[in-house]
Amino acid sequence: DDLQWIDNASLKLLESVASCRDMPFTMIIGTYRDNEVDKDHGLTKMLLDINAKKEIVDISLSNLSSSDVSSLVATALGMDAEEVKQLSTMVETKTLGNPFFAVEFLRTIFDEDILTFNIGSFKWMWDEEQIESQFVTDNVADLLKRRL
Repeated sequence: DDLQWIDNASLKLLESVASCRDMPFTMIIGTYRDNEVDKDHGLTKMLLDINAKKEIVDISLSNLSSSDVSSLVATALGMDAEEVKQLSTMVETKTLGNPFFAVEFLRTIFDEDILTFNIGSFKWMWDEEQIESQFVTDNVADLLKRRL
């Protein structure tokens, strides 16, 4: 996970295991943020080297569609998609449909009491003005630092 931050020693170990001919039935699954890995990154070079010897299956994940964000928000809150339409639109706008950021954004507005559960009405409520004013980063480190 997070191979964009891999150090050189770990990169060499991963390349050694992935290239080992004595382990033909080994599957390695790794994840990285492609927007943080350029052509000069050690991971890119390693993947090209390994791909020259063995097949690598690369699965790129895209951002969630409007419908997907709506489903995510509705499911998270146990509500119908129509009931969370405004909130879903704001979450999508703020996070650009990035699944990680969408979930973290929901967690943040909950932690900051912008998204609350009203026990009396048994419904989730949110403050649209406060949500609109929320700053959203596209950097995982910034997001986690803010949560601490």
